[in-house]
Amino acid sequence: MKTMRKILLVDDEPIFRMGLRTIVPWEELGCQIIGEAKNGVEALVQIEEKQPDIVFLDIKMPKMDGIQVLEKRKNCKGNPKFVVLSCFNEYEYVREAMKLGACDYLFKPLMEGKDIVAVIREIQNRDDHIEEDDKNSYNRICNCLLSVVNGEEEKEKLIDLDQNFFQNSYFFLAVELQVKDYTHQKAEALLMLAREVLMRCFDDRRVPYFFEKNQVLYGMFFIGEGDEYFRESKRQNLWKEIKDYVEIPIWIGCSGTLKGSDNLEEAFRRVQKALDAHFFSCYQRDNVEYLEYSDELENTYNFELIYKNELDQISEAFGEADPQKIKDILNGICESILREKRWNEKDFLHFLANIIIGNMRRYRQQNLMEQLIMEEYNVISNIYHQNNMKQSCEYLSQLLEKIFEKIYENSAQDSNYREIQKAVEYMKVHYPEKISLQEMADRTHLSTKYFCKLFKIVTGDTFVNRLTAIRIEAACELLKNSDLKTYEVAEKTGFGNYHHFSKVFRKITGKTPSEIRKL
Repeated sequence: MKTMRKILLVDDEPIFRMGLRTIVPWEELGCQIIGEAKNGVEALVQIEEKQPDIVFLDIKMPKMDGIQVLEKRKNCKGNPKFVVLSCFNEYEYVREAMKLGACDYLFKPLMEGKDIVAVIREIQNRDDHIEEDDKNSYNRICNCLLSVVNGEEEKEKLIDLDQNFFQNSYFFLAVELQVKDYTHQKAEALLMLAREVLMRCFDDRRVPYFFEKNQVLYGMFFIGEGDEYFRESKRQNLWKEIKDYVEIPIWIGCSGTLKGSDNLEEAFRRVQKALDAHFFSCYQRDNVEYLEYSDELENTYNFELIYKNELDQISEAFGEADPQKIKDILNGICESILREKRWNEKDFLHFLANIIIGNMRRYRQQNLMEQLIMEEYNVISNIYHQNNMKQSCEYLSQLLEKIFEKIYENSAQDSNYREIQKAVEYMKVHYPEKISLQEMADRTHLSTKYFCKLFKIVTGDTFVNRLTAIRIEAACELLKNSDLKTYEVAEKTGFGNYHHFSKVFRKITGKTPSEIRKL
């Protein structure tokens, strides 16, 4: 039976800590909450005394913040894994936390129970790999890489396996399938083919080491003095060889060349950074498939400031409820991001989220925002969970359509509700006359298109259907309470054609005029 992992919750908000306790099935995950702390000072004391395995750590706290905790934790007995918790505008702190050894992070405004569960399972998977002492050297290296070589102990394990590995330069290469709906078995088979291509390029002296994670193939490649093929100018051809052999769309991410065991963690981080940048590349027409790490990928951007004029135009279009205009402006922003290589996924997603949240506040639509969240709890976080830039923009457009539809509804109920009701009352009085759609739209001072939309929202029916229903209802009364002939009833209720009247009458009532008269 496996030992329960000990969890420490660190956050200065009691309600948030209570939420963490209740939204996650801790026991089912093999975890136990052993303590809580409301600031960094208390957290360090509990880490020392209780030695938790995992700490959920808020970044912004009084007395001592999360960054200071990470800086001082080396003085504690325990060496837990830290998952940092942050808000939208704290991404720079998140970056610092990751450099200080945090293994993952979550954004508090978007965090759901399933996200915490995923983080816990990821940590458990890493630990399980490290605990398997009976693995051979090949798999033990893979285990160390899977844990992102977090900590001196893991680095020492890797170095002890073969000191000669790090006498040569090395780089990481990652191969990802562009199509996401392959079965697990098919994805494994395709990645195996990619591995075979890469293996052919090496001799037995420096065999590359491979491992798979989340249907991505990672490889660590060692470069000797004579391996000119794998110098920077040649590595870009690798994806072409793999693609030609596997015959499917793939993405390649490369770390660039590094040397020494101390850079192992940095190499893995760089290859992941290059692979993640494909979030943007799929938006391009030429669909860039090979990306090697560059310093540009480390840049952060204040898109709200860079695209201030465009953001103002979006806000104006938001006020006009014009989703197509917003989409056109957003396309221009995306093209600029690609052209300038401002490839920071988190900054871009924050920008999209702020378009929604900021304009909902600006136009006093907080109640509408709450209504949308009630209907679909993760309505904003869905922006962050799309696979690429294009999908995120498409989801934003769908969300805007939904928002504007709700605004139309609210607008109809507030400012135009009475006008539509007046139109219905007019129809009830003047139904014997010839009433056109254009006439009713003119009476309400609306375009025919907008009149039809509001009429449907307010009454739940179309203009033609409601007018016909009013006329049929009046016809029923005349058939029951007068001696008028059927064709006379048709004329007095606005139906100029007797045969048309009889056909419509039966379709709506299910009976003929004669049958209604006998009731």
